[in-house]
Amino acid sequence: LRQARLEGAAHVIEGLEGAYVTAEDIGTTCADMDFMSQFTRFAVGRSVENGGGGDPSPVTAETVFQALLRGLLSATGSADLDGRRIGVVGLGKVGSVLAAKLSAAGAEVLAYDLDQLCAERFLAQHGGRLAGSAEEVMAAPLDVLAPCAAGGMIDERIARSLDCRVVAGAANNPIDTRATARILHERDILFVPDFLANCGGLIHVSLEWYGEHGPSETELIAGAMDRLDLAIETAQVEGSPPIEVAERQALERI
Repeated sequence: LRQARLEGAAHVIEGLEGAYVTAEDIGTTCADMDFMSQFTRFAVGRSVENGGGGDPSPVTAETVFQALLRGLLSATGSADLDGRRIGVVGLGKVGSVLAAKLSAAGAEVLAYDLDQLCAERFLAQHGGRLAGSAEEVMAAPLDVLAPCAAGGMIDERIARSLDCRVVAGAANNPIDTRATARILHERDILFVPDFLANCGGLIHVSLEWYGEHGPSETELIAGAMDRLDLAIETAQVEGSPPIEVAERQALERI
């Protein structure tokens, strides 16, 4: 049934004639992209053995890590992770790599994942503490909350109760509305724009699509982080939430 659905999706994507190119997201893998590429030209994130660039998740974790450091520097004046309390919700392919990097850098990681075995494996390998629920993580006093699971996790109620300085994670659309972004801003909690924080995976698979004739992955990531710095700095000058500034700047580029 799963393969039938993937094949069906691939045929639809093929019919769009390149208007949409698919790649991994929550719950899909390089093997899935390999399978879909049998039915559409427009699938990236394939395995190295199948001519692709391999799993983009570690690169996503790298840009989230860099974005989190920039958020900390802006909000607190220091990007030092030693002794920082970081809450990570979601220990999947990206969240687990991010949490491991944070732990290795000296942060105290409080983590949660729906998959208890996944959570316990992280604890055994990297230390830190496990929470009993996502709500427990979001209720804890933290320096940074890193949402790395499904979107829409932070609503207006949660935004009013968070005890942290920065929100920076891998999840797409972790805040539910712009009103929620405004609440975080008014409470002096820096929300790092998600599409700049988690852009590493897209950069990685874009090289598979466009080829390696232009800037390198490292150069593209550096450029994205420069745009993040600009968005944060501009937001500070304007007194606006960084997500609003980042979206405006992105539209100007388009």
